[in-house]
Amino acid sequence: MTESASIATPRHRVNIDKVLTLTAFVCLLAALIVIARTPPATGYELTIYHAYPSYFWLFIIVSSASGIGILLHQAFAKQKSGWWLAGLLIVILTNSIFLGLPYFRGYAFFPGGDAMSHIGRMKDMLATGYIHPDNFYPVVHILGVSLLEITGLNEAATANLLFVSWYIVFLLSVYILATVLSEERGQALLITALAAPLIFSSLHTLIHPSMLSLFMVPLLLYFYHRKQSVHHSKPATALALILLAIVMTFIHPVTALFAISLFLTLNLAGFLYRRVASGRQLATEASTAMMRSFNTPLIMFAVFFLWYFSYAAIQRSIKAVNDFLLYGDRTPLAEGQLETLAMAELTMFQTVE
Repeated sequence: MTESASIATPRHRVNIDKVLTLTAFVCLLAALIVIARTPPATGYELTIYHAYPSYFWLFIIVSSASGIGILLHQAFAKQKSGWWLAGLLIVILTNSIFLGLPYFRGYAFFPGGDAMSHIGRMKDMLATGYIHPDNFYPVVHILGVSLLEITGLNEAATANLLFVSWYIVFLLSVYILATVLSEERGQALLITALAAPLIFSSLHTLIHPSMLSLFMVPLLLYFYHRKQSVHHSKPATALALILLAIVMTFIHPVTALFAISLFLTLNLAGFLYRRVASGRQLATEASTAMMRSFNTPLIMFAVFFLWYFSYAAIQRSIKAVNDFLLYGDRTPLAEGQLETLAMAELTMFQTVE
């Protein structure tokens, strides 16, 4: 009796991944039914959260938590299985539905602010057939025009498709980057699980070149570390890294400078490590490797200088920073904030709050 019970126990063991997957897809189906049964907006809405009942948000939360739970379970499981794919798919579907709510509500446009300017530049490109001379980061606008032409969607749907697809690219890029950096599968899944929530808050719905370039940083680092790896150092990887670095330089200047600084830091750290670890006899080889590794940031800087310094707006911004650093003719940010707090006459507790 005892022997048969011990044999039956593993066979009837509950598969937590199956339970979470079933729970997530039931919640996703229920959420989609609620979306389909909720009439679109008939006018201006102060917030989209009041348009759906409270149990709808419970479905979204449970679905997302189930997907992340599968990734976490697979990360720490002794025997890995293919259920992590279900977890990743659940997270992508749930967050895509959540980010796509403005489209389901039938909003004429979402979001506002800078997005209106970028949509305007896209429409200018469609009307004139060329990039405006003062448009120094045209990649997002070219991408938007391509989507407008290929899909036939309106501006609101295209904007929604842009920031939904950016999130998906970001999450998948984090995963493949984690596979290169991690020593085992569980670490990569844990990193992916931690990146699964919408960690950038409302910035996930921002149509701006800075966000697209920021979401591309994990993909850029993936090709960099893959190129540095002995097992994956192939010409195709190096070419992909250079092409992606050049494209990122055209997306947004601030992120381009950040990427250049990041590459210089990584390359310098790698050179110092090889120099110390290898010994003096291999110093020449370390120096040669350093020169090769500096190719990407040097190319990015050359493209950055040739492209952005041809625009008067960029030159004025650089001059303003230079004047502040050398002559201090502008009020420092910290000082300006303190002056505002002093005029408000807030207590220390109110300031912290």
